[in-house]
Amino acid sequence: MISQLFIQHWAGIILIVLAISFNMYAMEAEKGIYPMGRFIHKYKAMFEVINWLILVGLVIYLSCLFSWYLLISLFVLPIVGALLASLFKGFTQVVYLFTMPVFLIIFIIRIMS
Repeated sequence: MISQLFIQHWAGIILIVLAISFNMYAMEAEKGIYPMGRFIHKYKAMFEVINWLILVGLVIYLSCLFSWYLLISLFVLPIVGALLASLFKGFTQVVYLFTMPVFLIIFIIRIMS
């Protein structure tokens, strides 16, 4: 049962992890710990706002489907996002820019079908 739910909503979970990892990366890059590209630095505030909107929307959507997604979103996924941000460091911005739109489109298509 639980594995079936992850199979159905994997794109949403990946979007949550990407949003959290980019926001964690941006916070650390602001302190000077991680390198940040010029384009990302210029539009960092816009990316963070979009991430928070995606994050809140997905947590609400997934929590309405199954209440235990709220627990996963509050406790497990932030840890995974922080680990990915610390492991990938500067590569986080590249992964974010190329995969976030793809997974957002996949998630929307899966919701519509």
